[in-house]
Amino acid sequence: MNKLSKDTYKFQIPSRFEIITFRMTVEVMNLLSGTTENKRGDKISNITLFYDLLSRMAVNAKVSDDFRRPLALQPGQAQYSELRLAEQWQMNRTRLRNLLDRMEQAGLIYTDRSLVGSVMTFPSVLGWSRPDKPYIRNPAFFNAD
Repeated sequence: MNKLSKDTYKFQIPSRFEIITFRMTVEVMNLLSGTTENKRGDKISNITLFYDLLSRMAVNAKVSDDFRRPLALQPGQAQYSELRLAEQWQMNRTRLRNLLDRMEQAGLIYTDRSLVGSVMTFPSVLGWSRPDKPYIRNPAFFNAD
């Protein structure tokens, strides 16, 4: 396996949490135990990629101004750009979209792509707590019914 160079993107981990509770199916565990290859042939574990997405999740209602237009996010959501993810992860957009589609089919994420701003929801996350904060049930999961 190729080594990532020092100037490549540093994958994030969801470090703001004390506890994260997940709903994991066998399909999810199989997907997360796999790898995805980037443009250079580096194999990146899918759990690393999922953690990177999860690190972007809002824990409180907020307005995200990370991209062109401000977008209101609820807890359990993240604004994202396929172009930015593809660049950071060094993948072509087709491979990235296929991975996101597989994560969505497995129930890890739900994506809502629009021209205003793409939003990712994490229905696999039942809830979370942060240091010195009470446990929060994920509204994206509990309002899905």
